[in-house]
Amino acid sequence: FRRGGAMGEGFNLLDAIRTAADDPRGHPAQVGSYRIIRPIDDGGFGVVYLAEQASPRREVALKLIKPELGPGALRRFADEARMLARLQHPGIAQIYEAGMAAVDGRERAYFAMEYIKGVRLDQFVTSRPLGTRDRLRLLANICHAVHHAHQKGIVHRDLKPANILVEDAGNPKVIDFGVARLTDRDVQATTRQTRT
Repeated sequence: FRRGGAMGEGFNLLDAIRTAADDPRGHPAQVGSYRIIRPIDDGGFGVVYLAEQASPRREVALKLIKPELGPGALRRFADEARMLARLQHPGIAQIYEAGMAAVDGRERAYFAMEYIKGVRLDQFVTSRPLGTRDRLRLLANICHAVHHAHQKGIVHRDLKPANILVEDAGNPKVIDFGVARLTDRDVQATTRQTRT
């Protein structure tokens, strides 16, 4: 993680601290060069926000590590960012940037990734009249994405409907590699067991 990420120029530390402290929702208003729009999800390691990137201007999903977590969680968070950077597949949400930014007066790790405009897999399947062939095609596309991760030495370990979003056009995207494990022989020494 680098201070301010790849596009941290122009970031005003005092302004970020001031706007985060003044936000009545308890969520930061700004993280580095990203303007927070609203929370999307709250997981074990971090909170995911819909955010707007300043340049290039686009919506992203921004995952911000929780402030109360210790060094072990920070390592897992950094591991997740590194694993996502290895994955380049249309069925896996892409990472754009990872870094550190001042939030509420504390340095916090974050990463910005592709924002998926879709619904959970189970909601998609139950809300549409999909035939057997369409359901199998959807499953095959998910399997292709998971197979790509396996080819890169990454096992997701938390595949469930909430971690597979499906866009309106029916394209699935695998998300949340927070408890994934590296299996390559050259990185096994750095692999950590998931805590219960």
